[in-house]
Amino acid sequence: MAQSAGQTLQQLNAQDISKTFERTLQVFQGNREQFPELLKDAGSFLLQYARKLSRPQLYLAAGIIAVGAVALAIKLADELEEGEVHEING
Repeated sequence: MAQSAGQTLQQLNAQDISKTFERTLQVFQGNREQFPELLKDAGSFLLQYARKLSRPQLYLAAGIIAVGAVALAIKLADELEEGEVHEING
């Protein structure tokens, strides 16, 4: 039986959500060293909760990740044109 959005959100771990959101903000604010950890956190979060989400919620999550990736790519391209991006040594 399908779960309601409220039931699904109650099952999600608030620490996982906050950690992923915090890393996202750090990357958008210019802390490029956090980018690999952001990818790791977002990927593990999505894989861990993909089975708990309904199909529309899963599509919405994938869309949000895609929009975020495009926004980050545009921001990085703009900074690259201005010469503000430096190589990340990882």
